[in-house]
Amino acid sequence: MAYAQKKGIEVGQIYEEKGESAKFADRPELIKLLDHCARRDARIDALIVWKLDRLSRNQLDYYYLKRKLLNLGIATPDPKLFPIIGAALREYAKGFSTQVDLVTMLDRQGLAAARGRKTHKQLVSKMLYAYLDFYRGWLFNPWGGEMVKGRHEPMISEVEYLRIVAIRDGRGACQHVKKRAFNPRFPLRRLVICPNCQQFYTASLSKGKRQRYAYYHCQTKGCLAYGKSIPCEKVEDQFVSLANRYSLSHEYLDRLKLKLDKAAKELGAETQAALHRTERHLVELLERRRRICEMCEDGSYSRAEFQERKTAVEHAINEVKLEQCQYRIQIPDAENVFAYARQFIARFGSHWEQMPPEVYPVFHKLLLPEGIVYNRERGYGTPKVGPIFGLYEAQAPEKSSVVPRRGLEPPPLARHDFESCASTNSATRALI
Repeated sequence: MAYAQKKGIEVGQIYEEKGESAKFADRPELIKLLDHCARRDARIDALIVWKLDRLSRNQLDYYYLKRKLLNLGIATPDPKLFPIIGAALREYAKGFSTQVDLVTMLDRQGLAAARGRKTHKQLVSKMLYAYLDFYRGWLFNPWGGEMVKGRHEPMISEVEYLRIVAIRDGRGACQHVKKRAFNPRFPLRRLVICPNCQQFYTASLSKGKRQRYAYYHCQTKGCLAYGKSIPCEKVEDQFVSLANRYSLSHEYLDRLKLKLDKAAKELGAETQAALHRTERHLVELLERRRRICEMCEDGSYSRAEFQERKTAVEHAINEVKLEQCQYRIQIPDAENVFAYARQFIARFGSHWEQMPPEVYPVFHKLLLPEGIVYNRERGYGTPKVGPIFGLYEAQAPEKSSVVPRRGLEPPPLARHDFESCASTNSATRALI
């Protein structure tokens, strides 16, 4: 009851077995429970058990009961496994992880400890193929032979499901996953450059007597700076000071907003047109799938031909749906986006240390797309900044080294006046 109240679940009926062994499936209370779940007016979304071994101690009976409940649209929520698997699948949907990375991620988040054994790639493969529809909230109807929306809580969203399918089948933009070079412990590792070999610094931890110390250093053998470490704290503190120098004025941001509003309108119109095209394409694909099913029913296709053609059109439908999701994300909300960007960019340096780790590479690319040279003695060199900051520097008034006039000095002479005055002076000296 406490678990149900905590999760906001309304308890409809309680079944309690007294003195019955969980080794057998023909228990009176269990039979009443299954009969109650099978009623159409029951509207049961989940079944909560005291412990899994109270439902069944026989492995075959347990899987039979679980499949029967799933077919009825009833989930048995596991408060430990549900968030672990969901978080790992959402991370996989971002496109930065392989299936091997997913194995490590699941065990690191506690799946191995919860199950009592190490996770293997075969289990991850089942998650991505056999169980993925269940995770997105759908169930297979064995009587109708089709997928139906279940009443259990989805683990992943529809967009995440489409991305996972695209990456899993090698049809997505992230099919060739590379290991990320960014490490949040060393946020400047792919940004600061050695002044001698012009290569990016790497970083590492050095073990001391009481703690570990972080350093940036050059890893190019033969370089004059090879093996010479620089404390991370020193490099990052100086970077904050450097970033603060590029705080943008409110006047410049106002002018920039006008241009961004115009660009956002153009982008929004193009995105809406592309979205309409994908909607028409989706209607065509759905109609094609319907015709394939009809041709299977009237015998035009064999079972093997039907499965092949249906799989192909299902893949095409998923690709179009994923494309639609990406287009909807691209439709700009210029006001909200610029309001956040204005607060951030106006005080770039002070916000840098508060950024989420995954945002660092994006804003480093925004400010310093080519990186920046760092010298052990002199600190940072003169950087080539990104377009937004470059335009701001170009529009800033140039500082002149000429001393301003105070009102009593004669006006400066033009070139012809100076030559005329010089020739007059020469003539005067000649007469004298």
